[in-house]
Amino acid sequence: MFSVGAINPFLPPQSRYAQGSSVFLTKTGAPAANYLWDPVSQAVKTNFIRGYRQVIIASLHPVAGVTVTDFLNILLRFFHFSSLLLLTGCLTYLMLLTPAGYRNRLEIRLSPALRSSAGVALFSAIALFALQTVMMSGEITALSQPDIWSAVAGTRFGHAWLPEMILAAVSVMLLRAGGEAARYLLLVTLILQLILTAMTGHAAMHDGWRGVAGEVSQSLHVLAAAFWCGGLYPLLLLMQQGQRDPQDNTAVLTMMKFSRYGHWAVALVILSGVSNTLLISGIPRHFSFWLTGVLVKSVLVAAMVMLALLNRYWLVPRFRQSPAESRRRFIRLTQAEMGLALGAIAVVSLFATLSPG
Repeated sequence: MFSVGAINPFLPPQSRYAQGSSVFLTKTGAPAANYLWDPVSQAVKTNFIRGYRQVIIASLHPVAGVTVTDFLNILLRFFHFSSLLLLTGCLTYLMLLTPAGYRNRLEIRLSPALRSSAGVALFSAIALFALQTVMMSGEITALSQPDIWSAVAGTRFGHAWLPEMILAAVSVMLLRAGGEAARYLLLVTLILQLILTAMTGHAAMHDGWRGVAGEVSQSLHVLAAAFWCGGLYPLLLLMQQGQRDPQDNTAVLTMMKFSRYGHWAVALVILSGVSNTLLISGIPRHFSFWLTGVLVKSVLVAAMVMLALLNRYWLVPRFRQSPAESRRRFIRLTQAEMGLALGAIAVVSLFATLSPG
């Protein structure tokens, strides 16, 4: 019998209890690392426990509502995921889709967004690690205790998040360095960061082949989403440039490239999303908060697909007939698609903290 040093955000709401409650725990494959804190010796009692199937309660006091750490966890995840998706999508669009002679012009326009996103990604990565330290120890004073930081670094979360923070710092330096080689290397570091995020969420909750399949599926999911969602911003900038200068065909040419590969990215987002759900929770037998989040995200993604299809197959063929009006509508629909993407990321940030049970 021990004291729970942190409220495990992956347990269902009815099983989340205040610090200091005594519980018996049985091990299962729930995602996040969770330390048991011994209030007597003030030390980590068990080295690493990945989660628990059942919590048997003994004189406990349930925690009602959303805690401050819950809110910060959701907020930081939103900023981290959205900044990484934007960075990766923009760099992919810039280095792989844009004609070489036009890259400098586009990079100048992308530079403010790239620099701010890289800073946000670094800050949120560090803040999430610090927050996890507080959540696992149950005390904000843990931030001043190197032993607790070291203990968190030794968890499965820490094994993935330490390189995440290092790569985020490297990304900032590469972005400041400039040069084509640095840009390609930056794209590699961003891809690695996205893959590492797949090792800290629900996709990593199982052992064996199911866990490996979940991490691979989630990695493909976030990479495809980065290409699609993150690529919308440079597409929008180029279309706005094309609206100001109708003789500039670069926007249309790169948009056609983006559309060609975007079809595959959208298909991969959908297929890997279905795969993730099945690997994490199996075939749903009842509704839960987590499943509701998945359904809301699915609706938002479906709306994004509809807007993308309208842009590609309804507006693009009309560029020659009524270029000004068609481009204006294209820009409006792309902005709406970006808004839906941010909504989907917000929903993901929320249900990533919920139990899939």
